Amino acid sequence: LNDLFFQSANIGWVCGDNGSIKKTTNGGTVWTTNNFGADNYKSIYFLSNSSTGFISGTNGKIIKTTNSGTNWVSQTSNTTKSLNCITFSDSLIGYAVGDSGIVLKTTNGGTNWITQISHTILNLRSVDKMDANKIIASGDRGIIIYTINGGAEWIQRVGVSSNRLNRVCIPPSDSLATAIGVKGWLVKANKPFYEYLINDTFYKINVNNLSAGWQTKAALPIPIAEVFSSSAVIND
Repeated sequence: LNDLFFQSANIGWVCGDNGSIKKTTNGGTVWTTNNFGADNYKSIYFLSNSSTGFISGTNGKIIKTTNSGTNWVSQTSNTTKSLNCITFSDSLIGYAVGDSGIVLKTTNGGTNWITQISHTILNLRSVDKMDANKIIASGDRGIIIYTINGGAEWIQRVGVSSNRLNRVCIPPSDSLATAIGVKGWLVKANKPFYEYLINDTFYKINVNNLSAGWQTKAALPIPIAEVFSSSAVIND
């Protein structure tokens, strides 16, 4: 099983390899199986208070349900790269990220997915949203990318960590994103991700030593917030 998503205290979903999809309606006491296909699913997301949900996975797979998982329908992503995470800001606008820096966006509920220019070839592992235009993603070698204009431009943030950042999340009613990586480390900025400046201070905490609290991570020594245009040459 690769991902877990709860719509409420009782209703939740998990997805995994070989088409595995499971649902609970009683907080996880009982899980029912409703597999679809044979792909390895990496991420699952359901709209709030809705029967509509999406799953992404290997080989560019994206599937959608509009009846709480009773039926699933494949969508066309126009990529064969693994799509490691998917999220939606509303019923129409969604983003999926994956291997080799792939970023996809839909503005019509997944009917069409358009590739955006992320300016990285590193694998992206996670994506989260503050709203339809402010999106942040994380991945291998500590990369963080974000956009404040719906993906028209992606800003690349490097040097925060040399470790893979498997998950980035923006808590409800908050603009401070926390990135969770390997070796037990979490990294968090001291200001909203869309206000990053060169040499901002970051904070880190070791989940294996929570009593030590958040520690100051030295200001980053290189320009780490640069807006790249579509014509820029990027040396990954």
